[in-house]
Amino acid sequence: MKHKVFRFLVCLVVVLSMLGLGTAALAADPGTPGTGPQPDTAGPVPTTASASATALQPVVTESGYITLSLDAVGVTTSGNLRVDKPAGATVKEAYLITSDVWGANGVYDGVVTLNGLPVSYSQYAAFGAHHGWADVTSIVKATIDAAAAGLVSIPYIENNYLDGSILAVIFDDPSQTAINTVVLLFGAQNTDGDNFNVLLSKPVDKTDPNLSMELSLGISYSYQPTGQYSVVDVNSQRLTTCAGGQDDGFADNGGLITVGGIGDSPANPPDPYQDGYAGPRYDDELYDLLPFVNNGDTTVIIQTLNPSDDDDLHFAALFMKSITSIVGEGILLTPDTATNDVGTTHTVTATVQDDAGNPIEGRDVTFNIISGPHAGYTATVATDANGQASYTYTGTAEGTDTITASFVDSKGDTKVSNEVTKEWVAVPETGGGARVWQLDSEIFGASAPTSPDGPQSQSINAVSIYEMEKNNGLGDDGQTGSVNIPAGETRTWVSDLVALADVTYVADGSWKVELSTDSPWIDDDASGCDVLIGQWDGSVFTPFSSVFNMFSVTWDTEVGKYIFELQGQSGDETVFKDNYLAIQITNKDDVDHTVYTGEGDYASCLTSPENDPGYPLPEMATGILAGLGLTGLAAFIIVKSRKSKIVLS
Repeated sequence: MKHKVFRFLVCLVVVLSMLGLGTAALAADPGTPGTGPQPDTAGPVPTTASASATALQPVVTESGYITLSLDAVGVTTSGNLRVDKPAGATVKEAYLITSDVWGANGVYDGVVTLNGLPVSYSQYAAFGAHHGWADVTSIVKATIDAAAAGLVSIPYIENNYLDGSILAVIFDDPSQTAINTVVLLFGAQNTDGDNFNVLLSKPVDKTDPNLSMELSLGISYSYQPTGQYSVVDVNSQRLTTCAGGQDDGFADNGGLITVGGIGDSPANPPDPYQDGYAGPRYDDELYDLLPFVNNGDTTVIIQTLNPSDDDDLHFAALFMKSITSIVGEGILLTPDTATNDVGTTHTVTATVQDDAGNPIEGRDVTFNIISGPHAGYTATVATDANGQASYTYTGTAEGTDTITASFVDSKGDTKVSNEVTKEWVAVPETGGGARVWQLDSEIFGASAPTSPDGPQSQSINAVSIYEMEKNNGLGDDGQTGSVNIPAGETRTWVSDLVALADVTYVADGSWKVELSTDSPWIDDDASGCDVLIGQWDGSVFTPFSSVFNMFSVTWDTEVGKYIFELQGQSGDETVFKDNYLAIQITNKDDVDHTVYTGEGDYASCLTSPENDPGYPLPEMATGILAGLGLTGLAAFIIVKSRKSKIVLS
């Protein structure tokens, strides 16, 4: 209709010009809003390169604990755009989508002033009207973040002949408990029909109380009640036949704008076949897609059509709660989140589809762990016939990995997937029994252990503090090398597992320390070597108060070892929560000694008493974590030359 009216009016202009009447006669009769050519006004016109009649395409896809606010405004000169801010939320991204009046001179930098600042546009599209896309995060973020929860008004001024603008704000929202997805699309609807092919990260489960799927449309230069309308089908079922109208503006050219957002309801039109003559509020361009999907669905197909050939559908938004999704050619990574024990494997799967929603086979997908304990891991895998590629890796340390996948699309652009997370947790042993801690030459803190509350603050002397790993424990990656203890100096070994609760060793337990050395300590009275067991709080070593006292030294001719007998004082000893079990060796000889920290005969280790309550997490005796414990330490030091062993038992 719009094109026919336009051609008629152009012909009329020519005739009137021949008659000497000019265009003044037309100006006196503006006609029905949304149907006629509009006056040219000053301002640059977008170039062919920056404005095109392309179909709606996804510009922004974000997943996470996020929410979306949408609003539109059509004004004669100035007004406000509103933002619905959740409590505690902060702006992640914000975008302004501006439309001129059909036939006007376009959208250009500075055509809108938002929050007191001129807006610059990065993308353009055109069909009958011109549309511009701008990132306005830097313009509105500080104002919105500082505002109280609820509706926030952002001042808006039009500096040319426009139908209006849409403001889309994506929030980081701590109140969200599930991963949500926001997809923002921009372009110019093909009035003969457009399709959005939506791929879901998991099958639809309508029993999920957090699940919702909402579609918002942004349409300009559409006036109702008339025969102007757009049609939307979802999975081949009619959703609406009357999208459009001036819901967020006014009933005249220069105010014909609508978007499903603030003040609108996701309740779908009662009669999906009612056309635009029902009026602008019969359909508010905000829709609920859940009635159109079934349990188990992994795709959604949305089709739009403009039978009247005169609407400008230039924006769409999908807000999917508790599910991750993409639209058109793209890549989707699953699962969104997972938790595994350290030492096990984890698999992530990327699915790649084309614009029509078909799987892309044989395309290389690059997986990257971008942060976390396994940051830097990467792999490239080709997709199979289902458009899928998988990557499996083994967790070797506690913490949370963030993973992405990417591929090169049909236009040669690299597209990156949604981010997914993987939490690796150590499962501490519970229950009693002796534990063997292997001394290593690895500097403590090279892969710092963590507590349930996160990494501990550490002040590490890298020269003198080393790691000891529980034999066959989650952090046991093998021991190599040796540690030199110069004459008169001390070296400390610290457990690779932090105490997850207070761990108390009660009296009458026996500890054993084995040190493989290059030569025996010289002093047969044991004054050449001090061995202390205690705890380390991240900066300070504190020995247990049950001091080891050497009281005899003998030479065992049968086994060829020096035997140093030590007596410990009785009393309970506790390694407090968030501290580490530790051992400290001081060389009091006049010569250096080397402690071997390898495997087999070269192993050096600390063995806890048989009544060890279960470090790093003691047994639950009566439903409350309680420590059981140590002292009464009696010991023998056994020394033999070369791979000699010093044994406290």
